[in-house]
Amino acid sequence: MVGVAGLVRRHAALWRRCDGTRGPRLQRLYTVREQSGREAHAERFLHQMESTLSRRVPGPHRETEILRALRIFAPAALDWNRAQVHLFLEGGFPKLARGLAEEARRFDPRLSTADVYQASRNLWTAGALQILLGRPAELTPALFAYSLLYPYTDNHLDDPTASLAAKRAFNRNLRRRLCGLPVAPANHREHKVCALVDRIESQYDRARYPGLYRSLLAIQKAQEESLGLRREARLAPAELLRGVVAKGGASVLADGYLAAGRLTPEQEEFSFGWGVLLQFGDDLQDVLEDLAGGTATLFSESAGRQPLDHLTNRVFEFGDAVFARLRGFRAPGTGPVKQFIRNNAATLLITAAGAAHRLHTRSYIQALERHSPFRFAFVREHRDHFFGPAGLIGRLVAAME
Repeated sequence: MVGVAGLVRRHAALWRRCDGTRGPRLQRLYTVREQSGREAHAERFLHQMESTLSRRVPGPHRETEILRALRIFAPAALDWNRAQVHLFLEGGFPKLARGLAEEARRFDPRLSTADVYQASRNLWTAGALQILLGRPAELTPALFAYSLLYPYTDNHLDDPTASLAAKRAFNRNLRRRLCGLPVAPANHREHKVCALVDRIESQYDRARYPGLYRSLLAIQKAQEESLGLRREARLAPAELLRGVVAKGGASVLADGYLAAGRLTPEQEEFSFGWGVLLQFGDDLQDVLEDLAGGTATLFSESAGRQPLDHLTNRVFEFGDAVFARLRGFRAPGTGPVKQFIRNNAATLLITAAGAAHRLHTRSYIQALERHSPFRFAFVREHRDHFFGPAGLIGRLVAAME
């Protein structure tokens, strides 16, 4: 393992080299007519899935209906090619979603649909890494455990009603358990978190896979430090950047290690960089909420002082540098997943900028919108319905059991 501190330094330096003077290198353009057609497909998909979920359809038949609709929707509205449809809808990914939903319910009946969906978001990243690393996309004990850890940990650390002392005590116990030390769980949450770490240990021996456990400690350390990412703390720019890079990068680095047990230095670099890019995308998408909630990110600290055009350009440029490292994954048959990762990241950043349209110049947003399969107003209108805490996508994932 190269070392997370070194990865943080290198990716912070990479960010500083991205000057934002050129616009995003996006090739696909959509006319308003094409966007309207894709929006119509999305509306039909939405109504069809709502109907499927409202009827008492047996589990296997319900999954068949969901996948049949997705096979029509994904190429028509999202431009998936045949290889991507096969990989994500006919390969191992439906089995991943189904396995996660079934196992999560057995593990803890108290988990909500939103919790299961939150866990599944990590599982897609981990599954893609499994394929890049030449492995089948499958729900291993370690990936199930890591995916489910963060509904328990994130939701507690983000809970405004929980005291700072309670959050710190929780973090101390989790850190001890990740170090392999015994912990006496103080409540239901801690009991479940310790049980999840047990599952990781059941698959990966600590002595044989030290890099894996260092990566888990790195994401935990970043989580602990993220409690200090508050706007009132007035962090120096370099300190803020380090915190954001560490949190995002360590998260996906751990996915890579849990997918394969070991990574080459080049695979570490990509996994960490991909995590940083996803963190930048989430922070851009949530900049308005972060401004209201007092969370410090690169975007919330810049918003109001100047338009975010330049900063958003830097994120696209950072992504180009990260995806150049995909050459480090040489397993056969990885072309479709590599292209999907690139396309999905572009869509994430485009729609994130659209969500923060008021903080960009109008001309920048208009130019970026031409690269989106949906108009930004449509995305904003339907975002919560599709992706909110009780949104359609989460309910579809939870229904796959």
